[in-house]
Amino acid sequence: MLVRMLYLIATRIFAWLVQLSRSSAAKEVDILIVRQEVANLPLGTPADTR
Repeated sequence: MLVRMLYLIATRIFAWLVQLSRSSAAKEVDILIVRQEVANLPLGTPADTR
């Protein structure tokens, strides 16, 4: 349990450091890509209402 928690904390810290080192343009591109992916998600079938 302790090893898992230490692993999760370490991965969060490394991800945070990577985010700090990225340029503003790279962050904007990432946001645009995620928006495009969300816009193209299938809506699925509506629930059966009776």
